[in-house]
Amino acid sequence: MKHLSLSHRLKLGFACVLSLLLCIAAVSTLTLRQAGRDMKIVVEVNATRSELANALLVNIGNMATTVRTVALLTDLKAVDRAAESLRQLDAECIHLENTLRKHLDQWGAQPEELALMDAVIEASRKTRPVIAEAAKLGSDGDNTAAVNTMTTRVAPLEQVWRTQVEKFAALQKSLSTSVVLASTTRHSRVISIQLGLVIVSLLGGAFIAWRITKSVTTPITRMQNTMTEITTSQDFSRRVTVDQMDEIGLSIMAFNAMIENIQEGSTQLARKTADIEAMNKDLSASLEQLKIVKDELVRREKLAALGSLVAGIAHELNTPIGNGLLAMSTLRDEVSALRQDMATKGLQRKTFDTFLATIDNSTDITERSLNRSAELVRSFKELSLDQATDNRRSFSVKEQVEGILLMLQPTLKRMPYKVETCIVEDLTMDSYPGALAQIVTNLVNNALIHGFDGRDSGTINIRVERAAPGFLMLRIADDGKGIAENAMPRIFDPFFTTKMGQGGSGLGLHIVYNVATITLGGTIDVTSSLGHGTECRLTFPLCAPHPANQA
Repeated sequence: MKHLSLSHRLKLGFACVLSLLLCIAAVSTLTLRQAGRDMKIVVEVNATRSELANALLVNIGNMATTVRTVALLTDLKAVDRAAESLRQLDAECIHLENTLRKHLDQWGAQPEELALMDAVIEASRKTRPVIAEAAKLGSDGDNTAAVNTMTTRVAPLEQVWRTQVEKFAALQKSLSTSVVLASTTRHSRVISIQLGLVIVSLLGGAFIAWRITKSVTTPITRMQNTMTEITTSQDFSRRVTVDQMDEIGLSIMAFNAMIENIQEGSTQLARKTADIEAMNKDLSASLEQLKIVKDELVRREKLAALGSLVAGIAHELNTPIGNGLLAMSTLRDEVSALRQDMATKGLQRKTFDTFLATIDNSTDITERSLNRSAELVRSFKELSLDQATDNRRSFSVKEQVEGILLMLQPTLKRMPYKVETCIVEDLTMDSYPGALAQIVTNLVNNALIHGFDGRDSGTINIRVERAAPGFLMLRIADDGKGIAENAMPRIFDPFFTTKMGQGGSGLGLHIVYNVATITLGGTIDVTSSLGHGTECRLTFPLCAPHPANQA
């Protein structure tokens, strides 16, 4: 069986058990059917013979009664009717005897049955003529002779006849009983044989199942134990022994091949792990160097940014301050010239008018230069974010934005531009309303100054909506000129403006970026297309982060 595959072994075992069961079923069915058929035939035959014998007994009794009636009656009509009945009974007796004889000849009979049947017919042959003689005497009116014949001759012969028939009936009953007992014994023997065959088939099936189960479970258990040992010891050199080349044997070979591959992979992994560890050491050293270089680059970047910022501040302040100094030096020169003229020529009206005009021009230039310097200083102060982080509180976003637009209303009324809003109701922030005001004001002013420059119409759309849980999104979009593609990467840089020398400081979007990302802890994203406008999308948490110095 070892040379057979698992499927063939299972099929063979199933075929053997099925064959045993079919044999048992066939033998049992045939045996029981034959026993039942034999028992049925015997019982039916004996029952028929018993019925014929009983019917013959009844007819003998009826015949005897009818003969007595004929012998005792004096009414000739009644005697004739009784004689007719007697002839019919005699014919019926003959018919029953002939039927019983034919039944014995057809189905076979034992010698004892045949002897009794011959005795019955012999008694019938002797009794029937005497009965007929007694009946004739009675029908002739000789009742005394008829009664005497019945008493002395018919009664003994009738008793012999009846006795023989009763013996035959008793014999049929005894034969039927013995046949039933024999059939019952045979049936019990058949059942015992069947039970033995069932036990044998069960034992054979159990043995076959045990053999098949052992041939299946033994290699599987061996493979399982090997797997457990490999898992516990991580020793991939272990292999499972292959006893037979069936499905399980092929599975074990595949398992051994898999373990071999795992062993090779483990060896390669160990080598690669060692290489990676060496590389990690090199990378750690490189990372330390990179950290040092990064810190140096950050320091240089900060210094460069600081230098750029200082240069920008100096550049921005240099112009108004220079203009103011120039105006003051001009005014001082004019005062000196006026004094000289007054000392030599006296004060003339034309000279005094020229001096007053110079004073007006100088004071105007000085005032504008100082205002510009003050505005720049205020913008520089906003860069520190100190003002934006003052007065933190809970406020309604809708009310705050509407209040900001209300403050901008005087400026907006003088311009042909519209502002449309769509703000979610009952949206509350725990944040800095001043910072939000800076963002909205700068973005709206940016759209008015840069987006709608040279246009006689335009629309600013402000939308506030819920974003992710705990966040809101502020959208401020215009349909203005848009931003050039080459300027997009620098829009948040300080002092970058497309209106340099035309009143633009280049700090508006830089302030918006710092306030949005640092003060409010949000994000900002700007998209723009030339000729189609600009959209700023800002996402803020409803609860702003606390400054580091307040943590």
